[in-house]
Amino acid sequence: MAPQKHSTENLIRRTSDDLSISGAAIIALGAWSFLKLMLTSFLDETIFTPELLTIGLPPLLLRVLVAAVYVFFGAVGISLHLYIGLSARSEARGRLRSHFYLFVTGLFLVMTLLSCFFTFARFFRTSESDASAASLLIDMTLSFTLISIIVSSRRMRALRRDTDKTNGPHIKEEAAAADATPAPAPKAKP
Repeated sequence: MAPQKHSTENLIRRTSDDLSISGAAIIALGAWSFLKLMLTSFLDETIFTPELLTIGLPPLLLRVLVAAVYVFFGAVGISLHLYIGLSARSEARGRLRSHFYLFVTGLFLVMTLLSCFFTFARFFRTSESDASAASLLIDMTLSFTLISIIVSSRRMRALRRDTDKTNGPHIKEEAAAADATPAPAPKAKP
């Protein structure tokens, strides 16, 4: 049985490494998305359409309001990336047992796949093919990384569950024996 045990331990370690690296990649992609969003909000003049300028607000106040909206959505986005990435890294170290982060990861994957679809459709309709191609590449990378987190997490949980079933009675007997060992008697005071 020893070779199978080492094989399972190696598979757990590789899956743990995959999960940890994917978590770090999600955090890095989140930082990139946040940076891109902030640069777009502060440097892109095309977001101020003539319809937006006819609201009647001073241009400086309008810029501040638009920037605040961009910062808010950027903060929500980076928080989502951080939550998923840090949760994946925590699970890779064996510290997390919650299924909620996988649910959030699945929802984020659906949103990212929809974004890929719309970006791909926009790629053929607009003259901004370079920006659309870059955005599509980032969205596809994010999608593959999210899939990697879901698959690695499920595999890790299955491997740990199987390992616990295999080693469970032996470990429980050792723990019970350790608990049954009498504690040293307290010393009498003189």
